[in-house]
Amino acid sequence: MKTPESADIIDAHNLTSWISNYTTRAMLMQYLVLCPEQDMCQGQSLRRSYVFDVEMTRTCTPCDCDASCIRKSSCCPSKHLLMENSSDPIEQLEQNKTVSLSCSLPFLNIHSGFQGQSYWMVDSCPDGKVCIPSKSQSINMSLFTPVTSLLTNETYRYLQCALCNDEHISDLLFWKQDKIVCMSRSYLLSSVLTPDAIYQKIFDRLSPCNILFYPLNTIRELVTPCISATGVTCNQTGSLDGNSSYLIQACKDYYLPFITNYNTFKNIFCALCFSMNLLELPIENKKDSAYGGSKDFPLFSALINFNQKRSVDEFHNDVECGHGQIFHKELKTCFALTCEQEYEYTHHPPEPPSCQSSFSRWEENNYEINLIFEKIGGHNSSAFLSVGSLLQTHLENKLLTNNLSDYLCSLNIFVLDERTEQFGALIELTLNRVHSLNDMIKYLLNLFAKDKEVVLEDTYLGLNITFSSFLIGQRFILYEEDRYLSLFTRHYVHPISYRTKSSLAFINMASTRIFCLKSLSTVVVADWYTCPRVRISTENTLISLKNYSLCLPELNTCIPSRYFKKSTSNLQYDICLDWFNRAQVTASKPSADLEESKYLSLVCLSLSTAGSVLTIISYIVKSNPLVSPGSHIVVLSFFITFANIIYTISKFFLWSKSACITAGVFVHFFWLSSMFWMSLSSFKIFQTFTDIATFRKKSKVSTLLLVNFFFCLFFIGVNISVSFYLSGGNSFGYSTSKCYIADPNMILYTFALPVGISVIINTFMFFVTVKKIFQKEDVRKSREQQRVSAYFRLSTLTGASWCFGFLAQITHLQVFSFLHTVFSGGQGVLLYFAFGIPLWVNCKTDNKRNMSSN
Repeated sequence: MKTPESADIIDAHNLTSWISNYTTRAMLMQYLVLCPEQDMCQGQSLRRSYVFDVEMTRTCTPCDCDASCIRKSSCCPSKHLLMENSSDPIEQLEQNKTVSLSCSLPFLNIHSGFQGQSYWMVDSCPDGKVCIPSKSQSINMSLFTPVTSLLTNETYRYLQCALCNDEHISDLLFWKQDKIVCMSRSYLLSSVLTPDAIYQKIFDRLSPCNILFYPLNTIRELVTPCISATGVTCNQTGSLDGNSSYLIQACKDYYLPFITNYNTFKNIFCALCFSMNLLELPIENKKDSAYGGSKDFPLFSALINFNQKRSVDEFHNDVECGHGQIFHKELKTCFALTCEQEYEYTHHPPEPPSCQSSFSRWEENNYEINLIFEKIGGHNSSAFLSVGSLLQTHLENKLLTNNLSDYLCSLNIFVLDERTEQFGALIELTLNRVHSLNDMIKYLLNLFAKDKEVVLEDTYLGLNITFSSFLIGQRFILYEEDRYLSLFTRHYVHPISYRTKSSLAFINMASTRIFCLKSLSTVVVADWYTCPRVRISTENTLISLKNYSLCLPELNTCIPSRYFKKSTSNLQYDICLDWFNRAQVTASKPSADLEESKYLSLVCLSLSTAGSVLTIISYIVKSNPLVSPGSHIVVLSFFITFANIIYTISKFFLWSKSACITAGVFVHFFWLSSMFWMSLSSFKIFQTFTDIATFRKKSKVSTLLLVNFFFCLFFIGVNISVSFYLSGGNSFGYSTSKCYIADPNMILYTFALPVGISVIINTFMFFVTVKKIFQKEDVRKSREQQRVSAYFRLSTLTGASWCFGFLAQITHLQVFSFLHTVFSGGQGVLLYFAFGIPLWVNCKTDNKRNMSSN
């Protein structure tokens, strides 16, 4: 920014011949100091030479010397003074015109603070009456729309202004009235798209949205753009002295916008009202800082048909479901149908359901492309930054070739997996031109989803690597903890698990374009963005996520990430309707492995229940379970029996949400109780054979039951509380389709994790106890068969069969899943063989001994 220096102030000698008034001379000198190289309507005689910096822009807007400047108040100060003695008939005619022009913003709400392109318009009547419509007339948008007369070429701010200036309505052409403009994209999407609701919102003084009118192409040559200035009142503080009082009138009379980095004043005299020192005001400004920064930060806007009746057609699929829902025959559940914010769900049979764009065109919009690159060939390389740079170059060239590089805002490359050299890429684009949202998403999908292989070569570095490339429909979220302390370590949130991870190599290329915007809502380039979607939740559907795909075991199908949208809580998923319908077809043909697994599980649970019941009967008949050490085995058998029965019959509670959730809580409780009681029973035996003083005190069964209940209720409470919080009060954490824990993550934390810890502790206590038993003199002298029997009975209390379940999850091998189903499902049978049958055998042995002694 440059300011005038005292040496730049011109000698006013040439002016005194026709300017004698001190006030006028002072005003002209101030104008010429701050606005050099302007034609002051006197040729070179009043022009001050000045070389402007190529990287700066002029602070003053040019003043006018033609006759039209009178109506605009944009005449050069010298011209205005000379016209007092002018005999030019055209100038006299212009002076006699009583209706002046004003620089007006063509917004529906002129009080909302929006900035944009202004135009010279007539906004008053010849008699001085106001022609602005009242707010009560806002329902009629035509009253607020600018009009241009094809007869006189005049543009009027409002229709009433044209009529009171003797224009005929048949000669008037209305400006376009189909553009809604908002300060952010999220505001634009949150607007209720009905005219009444829009008017009610927009006429709020602090409205985040507005309606922008613009001239038709046929009349663009008839309208004159202008620069809107900040409305200020001179000498508000009353600090001007008598010698400077002329500034008040000069501020009022001229419309020659004076631009600073912070304000656009009506003229330099208005600026001098606030800063009396010429040296404090600039001659030049930073480039593109004009217009209040509106070019730097464009508003989000879209075209909308206000005359169209905007209503959402509800889809009614089955009499059992409500409006806007679809019924699934296999799951026997109603699912809601939805579209993304920019779309309206419509269905006109026999046409298939679809999502129709709410806006015909967009003018500014953000797009986000999430990619994964997996190494499939080439030699090993640990030069992550080098590979990342090659990936960056590949993507930059791709954008350049397809005319997208001008819209690039940022390009991020980061390492997902160092071992397999898996990379992630996040591309952010901002389109600042009129375009169709649907067409742009299809174009970007075509561009980035069709690449199957990417070959990266660098002869200098000796790199030759082949990557498979695929686009995912979920978002990477990137951030850094400290850009100085962790130069090459950045963090990202995994788009499926939402777990925060770090990347050792992270390349960020941010565009220098000033119109790149970050908004609360961004278009994710994926197929789910434009398709009608079925909303499912873990509350009523069994769901698992594998390799960026959504798997529905009950429907025997998996859906690629491009066709589903997941919530941040992992509790809700929106699936494209055509993929959901495809899943219904495959669900009618369940796989043989799935059927066999179901039958095997049912058989094992039935045998387990029978074994547990027989164990209980054995202790009741042959021993007193309330006083004998076998009380622990009886309690464990009760827990396993109830767990098996409730789990089996819970499938019959699907008709009732509350009944199914209650059954899910009991299933969770009794399976945890079985596992924890095994640990407590193992601990009881561990106490018996341990010499450590702390463990020698015997624990009562009632005390252990309280401990068991506490642990079970704690994990159930965690599942309910966390699920209720994450779902915003919509879920209690138990699915209404399987009557069990809904969220896979909560299954991990509130069941699998405690079970895994219990198994580890039980195994430790088992080996310590076995060692102690082996060291006992009487045990060492006993027969080998008795020792093996003791080990077998102890091992049934460890729950080690759950290890097969964990191995099945890690390796995905069917054999471990089979072993887990057999041994865990048959826990009751193992109990009966370990404790029930020996009880009957011991009783027979005792009876024989008694008979022989008698």
